[in-house]
Amino acid sequence: MRNLSIITSVAIASIAAATLVGCTATDSRATSCAAYVQYQTLAEAAKEADLVARASVTHEKNPLEIKLIEVAKGSLTAGESLTVSAPSNCDPVSLPTGSNDLVVILVKHGTEWAPINTDQGLTNFNRSQFDSLR
Repeated sequence: MRNLSIITSVAIASIAAATLVGCTATDSRATSCAAYVQYQTLAEAAKEADLVARASVTHEKNPLEIKLIEVAKGSLTAGESLTVSAPSNCDPVSLPTGSNDLVVILVKHGTEWAPINTDQGLTNFNRSQFDSLR
């Protein structure tokens, strides 16, 4: 009987842990929003995005302001500036550490731009990675 209780406890803990895996970020930024979808790869996220671009940060406080350097997908052009904010029911947008040179994968909600999710929407720029998203 005791073995059955231990097995049941381990099974419940395993299910709970598996459920929480979908809620964790791949970097140190917070992920708190039911509106975000997590994708297996950046390429999958880019396929679902309205805009994929290289951008520089012009204002780091929320809302985040960026200037597009190079556009891989979308109807906007290099040189345009955008305001990026999280959906209203989500935590504020946070930047990855290390650089103001970013790859942005954004979706448009009405007239507002938001990252596709918290850990894939704004990433540090990497040329080969960016070129693969075209």
